[in-house]
Amino acid sequence: PFNNDYTSSIFVSFDPVAIESAGYDFLRSEFTTNREADPSVQMPGVDDYLHQAADSANWPKGIRYDPNNNGVYLASLGVHEHWNNSTDKKYSRNLGTGKGIELIDIEQTATGNIINRDNNVKYFKLYQNYPNPFNPNTKIKYSIPTLPFNPSPYQREGNRERLVVLKVYNILGREVATLVNEVKPGGTYEVIWNAANLPSGVYFCQLKAGNFTSTIKLLLLK
Repeated sequence: PFNNDYTSSIFVSFDPVAIESAGYDFLRSEFTTNREADPSVQMPGVDDYLHQAADSANWPKGIRYDPNNNGVYLASLGVHEHWNNSTDKKYSRNLGTGKGIELIDIEQTATGNIINRDNNVKYFKLYQNYPNPFNPNTKIKYSIPTLPFNPSPYQREGNRERLVVLKVYNILGREVATLVNEVKPGGTYEVIWNAANLPSGVYFCQLKAGNFTSTIKLLLLK
C-alpha cells in the first residue's frame, strides 16, 4: 500500500504510540483474506494495547506510571488513532480535523537535509545545483526566511512555517520528480536528486514557497 512496497520504507516518529498506530494500519491493509494472507491482524482487540498506551483511563485498576518519581503520573504514552482509509492514508492532522497523527511520505528519489535552521534567514534563494552537469546525483540547495506568525492556509497554527514545493521538469515542461512538498520552518536546506532513471538532457528545477518562485537549469549527462 505504501508505493506498493511499504516493507522497503523507513518509518520515523518521535511518538512511539503514533508510529505503532501507523504501522498497524499498514499491516491491517496488507494482511487480508482477499490477499490470501493471515487475517489475524483483523481480529477484534488486536490494537487494544494501543488504546491502553494512549490513555491511562484504559489501564488496569491501580496501575500508575511516574517515570520522574515526582508524584506526577503519566496520562498517556503517545497518540493513537486509525487513518481514514487505506487509499488516502490520512490522519487527523492530514485532514485538519484534529491534533493527532500526521503521516508524511517522502519520495525515494531524493533525500533532504537541513543545513541551518536559522531564524535570521531574510531572503528566498534557490542555488545552482552542484555538480552541474551531473550523473546521476546532484545537490540542490535553497533558503527560505522564517515567517512572523500570521495564520493562513499555507501556515500551520502556532508555527512559523510555510509550504515549500520543489519540483523538476523536463524540457517539455512535464514534471519528472517532486523533491519537496511539505511545510517547513525558515532555514537553508539541501536535497540530493537521483536521476538514474531519466535520460540525458536539460531539466528545470523550480522552487515555490508562498508567493516566491525561482527556477534553475540542470544538465544531466550520462
